[in-house]
Parts: sequence; C-alpha cells; structure tokens
Amino acid sequence: MNKIFGYARVSTLAQNLDTQLDVLPKESCNEIFQNKITGLRTATADRNRSALEQLIAQLRPDDTVMVARFFRLGRGRDHLISLLGEFTAKGIHYLGVDSATPAGQLEMDLPKMILVDLYLPSAEQGLGVLHAIKSHPHYKPVTTLILSWSNRFEDITQVFNYSADGYLVKPTNYQDWIAELSLLDNYYQRE
Repeated sequence: MNKIFGYARVSTLAQNLDTQLDVLPKESCNEIFQNKITGLRTATADRNRSALEQLIAQLRPDDTVMVARFFRLGRGRDHLISLLGEFTAKGIHYLGVDSATPAGQLEMDLPKMILVDLYLPSAEQGLGVLHAIKSHPHYKPVTTLILSWSNRFEDITQVFNYSADGYLVKPTNYQDWIAELSLLDNYYQRE
C-alpha cells in the first residue's frame, strides 16, 4: 500500500516546527518525521539528524514525501537535488505544500545559465562537469555554455557531443568581454 510521509525540519533549536507542521495534512500522512538540527555536534543533534535517515529507510516505490517547504527537505541545494534525484530513481513521489507542486515535479530557483570553463583545471575535468550537469534531471534543462581559449573544431565538436548549449571563445581584453556578455544577455533575454 502506498504511504504518505510528512517531513519538517528547522535549523536551530530556537526555531519552531509548528508553522510547517500546521500545513502538513495530518490526516493524509501515515507518519510525520521531524528534525531540529543545529550546527552543534551533540547527542540530541545526532538523534534528530537521523529522522531524515529513518524516513528514507521506510520509503518504498510509489510512496510520497510531503514537505511544507522544499528547501527544508535538504541541508542545502546540492543535498536537496541529490535527495530528489534519489527519490525519482526509486519511484518515490514528492510534494511541496508551499508551492502546490504536483508530485514528481519540483519548482525551485535554478540558475538561468551555467558557464563551464573547459580547460580549468583540464579539458577532461571540464567535460566531466558538463556531463554531470547535463545528465542530472534537474540541471539538464538549464542553458549550459562552455568557455574556452580554444577555437579548435575538435574541442567545439566534443562539447556539443556532451550536450552543451553553446561554446564561447574567451575574449582577450576587457572591452571584448563586455561586448560578449552584452550579446549573451540580449540573446537569452529574447527567450
């Protein structure tokens, strides 16, 4: 049987869970997990930190995790995206009461564009970053542009094979940078 689990978290002992708990529909949730996490390493913090781990251990495909606010589910954007990616891969739905987002979808403040320097520190690592972005379900739709000093056809072809959205050869002086950024801004403002 599919279950609905609620989850609420605050970051300090001074904060109150009541606001989040009030909006979670208690009658719909099989169980509500609560975390009060501080930056301090104490027995209480360790015990509370495990509430998320207890929730994750109980989840089965087609279960739903309901949160009052999405940002409270993770301990930062990367942790949140990682968790939601894990949930999606396991067939677990998630719903944010704060955004009335349908289960399985996430509305969050993603960047409009990501710039990746192909050769810092090396082309292999730059392509690795590009691959990680374009293979992640939440970052994949974000426009990803590659910056490089190289105008070699092989480099340009390779980044487009990794699904880059654009390739820019780095300007060598300040005025050219400003002109390039202005062109980018004008182009992406049209979309």
